[in-house]
Amino acid sequence: MQLDEEHKRKIAVLSVSNKVLYLLKNSGQFDDLQHAADIARTLEMKRKNIDSILSRLCLKGRIERKGIGIYKFPGSDV
Repeated sequence: MQLDEEHKRKIAVLSVSNKVLYLLKNSGQFDDLQHAADIARTLEMKRKNIDSILSRLCLKGRIERKGIGIYKFPGSDV
C-alpha cells in the first residue's frame, strides 16, 4: 500500500488513530482488507504501536478484525 502525495497531505494533520481509520475507510483505493504490517509500513510506525491502536479501535467497534493482523472498516463488502 502506497500513499500518493494527495493522501499524505490529507492525513498529515490527523491523529494516528484517525490515520488508521482513513486507510481502512478508503480501502477501496488500496485493498479491502488491510494487514497490520502494511498499515505500519505505510504510516512508517512500529508494528507494536499499530497493533495497539488497531486493538483499541476494534474494542470500540470502529473497525472489524477479520483474522490475525487483518482488519477492515465496518460496512465494506469483504
